[in-house]
Amino acid sequence: MSTYKLGRILMAVGVFTVLFSVLADGLGSGNQTIGSSQLAGILAGVFLAVTGFSLAFLAAEKVVDGRTGLRSAVDRLLNLPVGVWVVAGFLGVFLLFFVTPMFLNADWSIRYFNKYLPDRRPIGLDLQITMAVVTPWVQTRESPYPDLFYPPLTYILFAPLSLLDYPSSYVLITFLTLLSFCALTVLAALLLPPEKDRSILMLFFVSGLVSYGFQFELERGQFNVITFLLCALAVYIFHRRYEFRYLAYLLFSAAVHIKLYPAIFILTLVRDWRDWKSNLKRWLGLGVFNFALLFALGYREFLGFIDTVMIQIRTPSWAWNGNHSLQAFIFNFMRDGYGLVSPATLAVLQQNSSTIAYILLGIILACILAVVVRAYLLKENGFNPFIFGVCTLGALIIPTSNDYTLPILAAPLALFLSSLPPVRGFRAKIPAILLILILSAAYASILFPFKYKPYVMNNSFPPLLLILIVATALYFLRDTSSNSHIVDLSPRTK
Repeated sequence: MSTYKLGRILMAVGVFTVLFSVLADGLGSGNQTIGSSQLAGILAGVFLAVTGFSLAFLAAEKVVDGRTGLRSAVDRLLNLPVGVWVVAGFLGVFLLFFVTPMFLNADWSIRYFNKYLPDRRPIGLDLQITMAVVTPWVQTRESPYPDLFYPPLTYILFAPLSLLDYPSSYVLITFLTLLSFCALTVLAALLLPPEKDRSILMLFFVSGLVSYGFQFELERGQFNVITFLLCALAVYIFHRRYEFRYLAYLLFSAAVHIKLYPAIFILTLVRDWRDWKSNLKRWLGLGVFNFALLFALGYREFLGFIDTVMIQIRTPSWAWNGNHSLQAFIFNFMRDGYGLVSPATLAVLQQNSSTIAYILLGIILACILAVVVRAYLLKENGFNPFIFGVCTLGALIIPTSNDYTLPILAAPLALFLSSLPPVRGFRAKIPAILLILILSAAYASILFPFKYKPYVMNNSFPPLLLILIVATALYFLRDTSSNSHIVDLSPRTK
């Protein structure tokens, strides 16, 4: 069909719409006055008529093939950058969990987020608890156990902070946390190959800064972001400045002895998956070194640390919806099933709670192992953003982990998405886009306070598990003909 014919059709439809709207009363479908619906029809008709006139008499005459045009439009849609689909996922959740509760609530009045953090006064409770143990140890060598279950080295690393009184210590930790979050984004940008788009990094950086989890981290005076920066910096130095690898090992060990969960990132300290001798030697050396650091305060404190950890394992605390670990989710789900299951079904699930927990743990470990094995089979040496991403998710959902740890996911997940190569093939693009939308929406959902989401979505474990599964699927779905995301700029010395 030519543009001339298409324009004439649009003109005819537009004129008919205007006439029908004006004459609706005479045709028996009006109320003898030109109302809002008629005015809407007149405006629509005028728009169609003017558009048709432009196509028929002002535009150059061309032949329009509807089928070809539709296929071309679909191709352009499917070839949009990954960032477009990531933002689309964010926008949907933004409308659902921010615009709706704040502006479209049942009261029809603006409702600011209020009391969504279990805040304490004065601010910085976790830092104060930590320093209340560190300071007596510095002054009198009083044992920190069983009051806290941090590794012994933690108290040595935090000892200089005892030189500052509250609130100066809290101010310092706050600024270090902000600086660390910014530095994580910079490291992610440096780890990306030069040709990759960095717009996704900025989206995750800005949204992460204002997220509920980051506010929780600052309110508590926690140091997860600082610890994760040490770990990420170790990974960066190991892969980009290999000559300083012993500094990387030191930073990695410091991170492990502050929060323990960075230990999983030992899987990222690999330069060549085929060089098992060097890898095992490195991992064994780090294992021995970190075990030795458990005796930093002496044998007695080592035993105190072990006893405290065992107590925590047997009777875990913080079993509330703000704890997104596997164990906490199972505990909370078995109380009422989040209203999703009948009492009879819930009773059966309660009897098999341990089995369900092991199944979920198996899924988590299977996803991580699948990515690692595939990287080995594809010989993807050097820094691998996909292994880095799934390790971060494992660190978040396997051990006890409150919502203030959520900000550490921003940089690794942005790096993961930015590293995805284009998906080739029409059939592969549609599932890839759907997976990216799901991943983006699941991540965006954890940026908002759980108290302002439906009860069934109060715990962040399900979206984190969903992100892990989807990320694993995307890793397998991507085109493997190009490993442009793998860049190793360091010398190949052992």
